[in-house]
Amino acid sequence: MKVLAGELTETVYYTPSSTDKENGPLKVKSEKTYQADQVTYISDDIGLHRVHNPHPQSVAVSLHLYTPPNAADMGYNIFDESTGRASFVSQAKAFKPSS
Repeated sequence: MKVLAGELTETVYYTPSSTDKENGPLKVKSEKTYQADQVTYISDDIGLHRVHNPHPQSVAVSLHLYTPPNAADMGYNIFDESTGRASFVSQAKAFKPSS
């Protein structure tokens, strides 16, 4: 993710264990605020993350790149911060122009 304007705070959480049915709240691994032109990276090996604008009265813009390019087509999990419970979200397929 690259911050194009404003600033954004990224909170990284440890990934809950898939075998533990009662995870409880997500556990914070790290938190950092990024300014315009700064970049950060996340992968499943690092953990989960939440990105938010710490100054909602100001505009913040970010650019997100996914690899492989169709990664978002596969869908993703969102996690409830207070319970650690995952919910799967299916994603619309990326636009592919016809030939």
